[in-house]
Amino acid sequence: MSIESQVELDETLFTLQRKWERLTVAWLNVTLTAVEPLELPPYKGSTFRGAFGWAFQRVCCLTGWPSCSGCVSRSVCAYAQVFEAMTVHGTIPPLRGLQDISRPFVLRPPRDRQEKYQPGDRLQLELLLFGRAIPLTPLFIRAFLLLAAQGVGRGRGRMRVERVEAWLPQGDAVNLFDLDSGNGATRGQRPFYATLGQWLGNSRPVAVGTNGKCETVSIEFITMTRFKHDGRLVKFGPPFSVLVASLLRRLTTLWWYCGGEEEAERFAYIPEGEKGMEDEKASRWLYRELVERAAEVRLLDANTRWDDWVRFSYRQQQRMLLGGLTGRAVYDEEARLFLPLLKAGEIVHVGKGTTFGLGQYRLS
Repeated sequence: MSIESQVELDETLFTLQRKWERLTVAWLNVTLTAVEPLELPPYKGSTFRGAFGWAFQRVCCLTGWPSCSGCVSRSVCAYAQVFEAMTVHGTIPPLRGLQDISRPFVLRPPRDRQEKYQPGDRLQLELLLFGRAIPLTPLFIRAFLLLAAQGVGRGRGRMRVERVEAWLPQGDAVNLFDLDSGNGATRGQRPFYATLGQWLGNSRPVAVGTNGKCETVSIEFITMTRFKHDGRLVKFGPPFSVLVASLLRRLTTLWWYCGGEEEAERFAYIPEGEKGMEDEKASRWLYRELVERAAEVRLLDANTRWDDWVRFSYRQQQRMLLGGLTGRAVYDEEARLFLPLLKAGEIVHVGKGTTFGLGQYRLS
C-alpha cells in the first residue's frame, strides 16, 4: 500500500471517527445481593435481559394495555423508544440496507459461570447506555429495583439492589443509587456520562511500520460473537473485513439513531442519484472502501470455536439458538490502522445480540 493511499485512508477513518466519537456513553455498574437462593444458567445474558425488558416495560407503561401493538402512547413511551424503535419515515440511513435500529444499551451479565447463589451472595452487572437512552437512567434504575423484587432464574429467586454507580473515563465514579442512603436521583449531581471519544482518549489511526516492528493485533472474543456475511453465520475466524464491516455498521447506527437528530441531519449520507447528493459529498460514508482495505489484512491464527446458546423468547413464544464465536484471533500488522475502531468496539460490542451482552471482546 502506497504512503499516499495510507494517508488518505488514515484521514478517512479519522473523519468518521470524529463523528461517532461524539456519541455519549453512560457506563453503569449495578451491585445486586441475593435475598433468596438463586439458580441461574452459566451464561446469564438471556435471563437478565429478559427480566429487565419485562421490568422496564412495567415501569414505563402509561396505559396498562396487554400489548404494545396499537398503543396510543407509543410515540411518547420510553419502552418503545428503547426496545421497539423504528426508522423515522422519510429519513435516509447512513448505510444502504439497514433494517434494524441498534438498541441504545448493552447489558453485560455477571462474568462468572456460577449457577447457584445463596442469600448474601453478590452479583455485578454492567449497563452501558448510549445517547438518547441516558436521560432515561432513572427509569433503568427503577427497572432494576422491580427486577430484583420480582426475582430471576429458576424459582424466581429475589434480590435487592445495593448500589448503582456510573464509571467515568478518569477512573472515578458517580453514585446514582445507594440502598443505605435511599439516594436514587440523578438530578443535581455532576455529569455521570462521557463521550465515546473521551473514553477512547481521542486516539488517531496508527500508521503501519512507523516503529520498524511487525506488531500483530490479537483479539479475544469474551462472549459469543455473532457475525453474518452473505446471509450466513460466520463460524470461523472471523475474517478481518467481516469484523470491520460489523463494527462500522454498529457504530454508524448507534451514532445515527442515538446521537441526536441535529447531528444526524448534518452528516446525513445521501445515496448516489438522490436529491442533495452534490451538497453532501463531503460527508459520505466510505464504507465500502474501508471494508475492501480491511480485506487485505491477513488472519494469522484463529483459535476460535463456535458455542451454541439456547434462549426462550417470551415475546415470540419459541426457543432460539443464539450461538457465536469465542476464543482468540490474530491478525497481521496491517490491522493496526484500524485500532481506534477496534478500541471503540470494546465498549459498544459488535455483531448480533449485543443487548444480551454478546459480542464483547478485548484487544490483547
